[in-house]
Amino acid sequence: MAHRWRRPLAAAIVAAIIALICLGQLAADSRSWSLIENTLILVGGTLAISLPLGTALGVMLFRTDLLFRRTAIVLFGLLLVVPLYVQATAWQAGFGASGWLTLLAGAPYQSGLLEGWVGAIWVHAMAATAWVAIIVGGSLWFAEPELEELALLDGSAWQTLKHVTLRRALPAIGLAAVWIAITVATEMTVTDLFQTGATRLRTFAEEIYTQYALATEPGPPPTALVGAVLTGCLTLLAAALFLSAATWRPHPTERPPLVFRLGRGWAFATAAVFGLVLLMVGVPFANLVYKAGVVATPVRNDIVRTWSLAKCWELIAVVPDKYARETAWSLVAGSLAASFALVVALMLGLLARRGAASGLPAILLAVATLATPGPLVSLAMISVFNDPSVPTLNELYDRSIVVVSLAQAVRAFPLTMVIVWYGLRTVPQELLEAAALDGAGALARFWRIMLPLRWPALALAWLAAFVLAIGDFSSSMVAPPGVETISARVAQMLHFNIQNELAGLCLFLMLAAAVVAVIAFLLVQVASRRARQSRPD
Repeated sequence: MAHRWRRPLAAAIVAAIIALICLGQLAADSRSWSLIENTLILVGGTLAISLPLGTALGVMLFRTDLLFRRTAIVLFGLLLVVPLYVQATAWQAGFGASGWLTLLAGAPYQSGLLEGWVGAIWVHAMAATAWVAIIVGGSLWFAEPELEELALLDGSAWQTLKHVTLRRALPAIGLAAVWIAITVATEMTVTDLFQTGATRLRTFAEEIYTQYALATEPGPPPTALVGAVLTGCLTLLAAALFLSAATWRPHPTERPPLVFRLGRGWAFATAAVFGLVLLMVGVPFANLVYKAGVVATPVRNDIVRTWSLAKCWELIAVVPDKYARETAWSLVAGSLAASFALVVALMLGLLARRGAASGLPAILLAVATLATPGPLVSLAMISVFNDPSVPTLNELYDRSIVVVSLAQAVRAFPLTMVIVWYGLRTVPQELLEAAALDGAGALARFWRIMLPLRWPALALAWLAAFVLAIGDFSSSMVAPPGVETISARVAQMLHFNIQNELAGLCLFLMLAAAVVAVIAFLLVQVASRRARQSRPD
């Protein structure tokens, strides 16, 4: 059994050595070291809130008899598909410098509860908590009921949950932590929004974007490249360690998981979970509703603010017509990006089925795309395509949205690869071998066996890539003249402090995301059911 962990451990050692070299390079520069400290503050604060809270939610939502837990799963899943800039706008609408609470306190445009580091960490933590809950809860759903039943013979339900169920979920908890840490470290939307005059939130991703805006020479800054290599090595290190600790089960059990009874604590647990739903989903939504419908009327030397349902509905209703152009560009670019990411993930996922070494390209590409900050991806696209000496590539850059879609596809690829890999990996090998004996080639086995069995998982992968592509702001850096996406439009409105119209636009995006969340939930249910049913006896 030793060979199962030797390769991941060797990869972890190599990644650690390269990471230490990169860290030494960055530590020599005081500016780079300051960026490391700021990034660690943001990541550490986010994980401190989201990891324990998300793990507890994952257990409550997926493994207990909590009332209305499916409704809660859909509501928390909504945070996965609502773009981060919408969530940040929603929290700022209530508790920022011009939020309703700040205005109510009589201190507009001075300081709010969510400003600077507090605001950036809070917004990231609320978004990350939903990711942790879904990742950990999904792993708990596929825990072996046989082991839990044996543990129940010798102990209580709480002891079984603590010593068996949660231990089996440790790799998933670790991978959730890695996913959150890397996505937060490579994201610049929230830090850019919560900058204040007194507090400059300079992380690596934010610095890359700033240097791009002020650059006199093309190409990414050297510190950005070293930082990306460092992040990639840390990602590979963590993934290798968790893979060495995890036991891969290619075929989920047919039996449904055990459901832990809450007993007398069901009322408290239900109140706690839906209290979090109210905090994480209801409060941001209410902030936008208020902001979209507020009417400011000057009365003598004061301003009286009232709320109008008609105005709120009017700002939502005009979105499809007023922002039709931005919406169309976003939908087309996002669809192309999702299709690019899915095709590449399918090819690498099919290759990975051949053996452990064959999965290395998928792992390395997923790690590289996950660890590369969005602005650095856009800078790389500019370096490749904005070259007058290559007219074909330059034409794509200046006169199409292909480059925008490619940048979005890079950002969406890691999650797409994970979903596709798991979906293809759980196809029973016995079915494929039987088809091969009957003369079916590789292409026929894919179209006649894999695709019919795993189309819900592939559809979910495409949908996840589409949502991530729509929500990516950094790709707007490579948009050609005349092309403006929804994310770029929201950023422009934020910087020009257009509050009411922005609230109406974000409300419309949240309602559209709710529809996507329901579709994703249904696809997950169908994919899970097919994965269980396709296991050979």
